[in-house]
Amino acid sequence: MKIVVVDDSAFSRAHIGRILRDGGHTVYDAEGGKEGLALYREVRPAVVTVDLLMPGMSGIDFIRELKAIDPQARIIVISADVQQLTQDEVIAAGASLFLAKTSQERAILEAVEALAGKDASALIFSVIHRDAFTETMNIAMGRAAHALSVLLARRVLLQVPVFEVMDRRGFEEFLTAHIAGAGVMVQQSFAGVIEGTASLLVQQN
Repeated sequence: MKIVVVDDSAFSRAHIGRILRDGGHTVYDAEGGKEGLALYREVRPAVVTVDLLMPGMSGIDFIRELKAIDPQARIIVISADVQQLTQDEVIAAGASLFLAKTSQERAILEAVEALAGKDASALIFSVIHRDAFTETMNIAMGRAAHALSVLLARRVLLQVPVFEVMDRRGFEEFLTAHIAGAGVMVQQSFAGVIEGTASLLVQQN
C-alpha cells in the first residue's frame, strides 16, 4: 500500500516511515504541505499522514487543499498538539482521524491499515473510543487497586493504562509474554452504546 508522510521534521518522517515500511508498505515523504500535495497527485496513495505545526502551509491548510483536490482522500493527523479543540478542528477540516506523536508504533500502523479498509472495526475503536476507554480504565483501575490494597494489606502500584487494538494473534502473543503458566481472570460484562466484556488478568507467582 502506498502512503505519503508529510512532516517538516526529518526525524518524524524517518520514524513514521520506518513503522510503515516495517509493516510492508511503500512510503513517500514530503517536508512541507505544497510538496505533499504534489506528491499526492503523482502517486495517489491510499493514506496520507500529516503534521500540523509546519512552516509555510500548516497541516490544517494542507488538509483543506487536499480534500479540495480529492474529497475521498484519507488523512491521518499525527501531531504533538493533542488538545481536544485541535482534534475537533482537524476532523472538521476533513481529516479521518487524529493520533498523538507519542502513540505506540503498533497503534500507528493499525490506524493506517484500518483507514485503508483492512480492518474498519480497529479504526472505530482506536479513534472514537480511545480516549473514553483510557479514562474508563483509569477510573476502574483506581477502584480495583483500592480493593486489592484492602484485601492484600499492601499498596498496589498503578501503571499508565494503554489502549491498543489487537487482532487474535497479537492477543495470543500478549498472553504468552505476560501470563506464564496459571493466572486468574476476573470478567465484567457491560452494555449500552457499545457492548463487551472487560477482563482483569492477574499472574500467579
